[in-house]
Amino acid sequence: MTCTCGAALPEGAKFCGACGATIASPAPAQPPAPAWQEPPQPAYQEPVCQEPVYQEPAQPVYQQPVYQEPVYQQPMYQQPVYQQPMYQQPAAEAPPPKGSRYAPVSAGGFFGYYILFALPIIGLVMSIVWAKDTEGSINRQNLAKLMLVLKIIGIVFLVLMAIFGAVYWNQFAGLFQEAMNGMQEYYP
Repeated sequence: MTCTCGAALPEGAKFCGACGATIASPAPAQPPAPAWQEPPQPAYQEPVCQEPVYQEPAQPVYQQPVYQEPVYQQPMYQQPVYQQPMYQQPAAEAPPPKGSRYAPVSAGGFFGYYILFALPIIGLVMSIVWAKDTEGSINRQNLAKLMLVLKIIGIVFLVLMAIFGAVYWNQFAGLFQEAMNGMQEYYP
């Protein structure tokens, strides 16, 4: 057997040692098949009892898994749709009509009330009357209650100071007299 390059090849070679070309193996010659043959008739044989033959289970053929490149797709970014919450503006309340119980007191009205409440006896009486008034203005009623509480706190403070002064008057008077006498010595 020889290669196309002319080199001699050993029997059963699949490649040429000189040029490296693959060698096609020649197909074996088969005798021509007869045109017609009768199938052979099986002869009767008596059944023979045979013991079962243990055969090793076939080993599974391991195949290397084929790696497939994953197909990555860039995720599509969608801008979130922002919907502004529906805030409803509160309806503007109409101011209460003049002369109403809930009508606001003007700045001049407050100034007048403060002057009236500053008067000693009349202010005390008016703050008591307007604090109890359930028919008049709510604002005037609340202001009168405030002034009444402040007047009560002031009266309690004055009473405590009077009691304190009466109890300790002699001690203060003696200290004052000593201080005056001491000054007369230095400043004749």
